[in-house]
Amino acid sequence: MNNPAYRGEVVWKRSRWTPSAKNSAIRRVEAVAESEWIKRTDESLRIITDELWNRVHAIQTGSNPRREAVRLGVANRSFRFRSRYLLGGTLVCGVCGSNYIGDGRTDYLCPTHTTGHCDNPMRFRREDIHQAVFDLLTEHLFE
Repeated sequence: MNNPAYRGEVVWKRSRWTPSAKNSAIRRVEAVAESEWIKRTDESLRIITDELWNRVHAIQTGSNPRREAVRLGVANRSFRFRSRYLLGGTLVCGVCGSNYIGDGRTDYLCPTHTTGHCDNPMRFRREDIHQAVFDLLTEHLFE
C-alpha cells in the first residue's frame, strides 16, 4: 500500500548511483533530495482511491500500544537467556523494562506484573504478536 504507483503517481530520480573512482563496476547509491524528484500522475496506473490510501496510511502511522511494545522489544532485544518461545526475551515491557515471557499456550505477559511490581497488565496473544512482528519486518524490508 506504500507504493505511490497504486495512486497513479510515478516518481523518478529518488536515488543516484555513483561509480567508484577505482572500479567503475562498483557503484554507490545516494538518496536525492525530494525537491529534485520528478513526479508525474498517470491515472491509468491507479488501482486504489485517495480515500483508501489515506485511511491505510493513518492506520500505518497511528499510535498503537501493541505496535509500540513490539518496536520497543525488537529495538532492545536482550540475549541474556534463551526462551523456548519465539519472541520470549524479545518483547520488552514499556513500563518496567522486563522481558515478556510466554504464559500458557497462547499469551505473552510481563513477569514483573504477575509478581505485583509492575503496573502493565498488557497481554499479547501469541499468534497476534507473531503476525504483528512479521508485518513490521515486512514493512521495513520493503522500504
